[in-house]
Amino acid sequence: MVTPATGQNSAVKVSRMVTSIAARRGGGHAVMTQNGLELLDMETGALTPVVDPEESIESNRFNDAKCDRRGRFWAGSMALDASAPSGSLYCIEPDGTYRRVDTGFTVSNGMDWSPDDKSMYFADSAQGCVFVYDFDLERATVSNRRPLITIPAVEGKPDGLTVDAEGVIWVAVWDGWSVRRYAPDGRLDRIVVVPVPRPSSCCFGGPISTGSILPRAEFALPSVCWSKRRCRVGCLSLSRACAASRAGSLRDEYQPLSEPEGQVGSGDGRGVRHRPGHGLRLCPAGCACWDCRP
Repeated sequence: MVTPATGQNSAVKVSRMVTSIAARRGGGHAVMTQNGLELLDMETGALTPVVDPEESIESNRFNDAKCDRRGRFWAGSMALDASAPSGSLYCIEPDGTYRRVDTGFTVSNGMDWSPDDKSMYFADSAQGCVFVYDFDLERATVSNRRPLITIPAVEGKPDGLTVDAEGVIWVAVWDGWSVRRYAPDGRLDRIVVVPVPRPSSCCFGGPISTGSILPRAEFALPSVCWSKRRCRVGCLSLSRACAASRAGSLRDEYQPLSEPEGQVGSGDGRGVRHRPGHGLRLCPAGCACWDCRP
């Protein structure tokens, strides 16, 4: 957990992989794990199971999830090895009942809604696509799925996303060193370069959402990356003024907000590739870290 005002970083150990989290109105947090929806005690790390919509599908796990304005938890699933389009999108009601509303996804990822709740956005990283649905808030239904944003594989993959008060869609680009800002019609508005290869999501935080916060992931990156401080930031922040500006370069506006504790990252580098047009040079370890940029 990161406190934006101080940059303080705290962590709680849990017994299962947590892939998404949401604060509960009555206190505490709801999370998605490989065992479905659970309640998390942030003091002890204890998990209390609520419901697992895919209990019978042992080869799947849940990934990203988010709450709508009525407190429903929308969650996407995926194959453990991300090898097949076996993932689905679920709507979990506050009472624990659930419905599968769509299926056929390989890496279910970021989701959010337009300010008027008439559109729902949902990413499949494997397809390099952010889809948009027609959304009915009162009935909790989605329809008319269609591609809205497509990111070529050579430029990275859409991961977590958020929508601001103007309806602008901010997408973290895994393996793309960037967060991209898109207009509601899917038009690319700008690219914000960040000093980490795999930003995993983005959100607005701080006093009355005065800036955006960007967590990052470290899967399958060589351990040498993490000896370089600029590649080890835990979260990054972007000021609201910069986030709202449409002019000028924001290349260096994302700044470290927190750092992870201890040694992190020990992958073998699989999945890290030179991206043509990004100006990256691979270091001797095969790393695509910030210090290898021109």
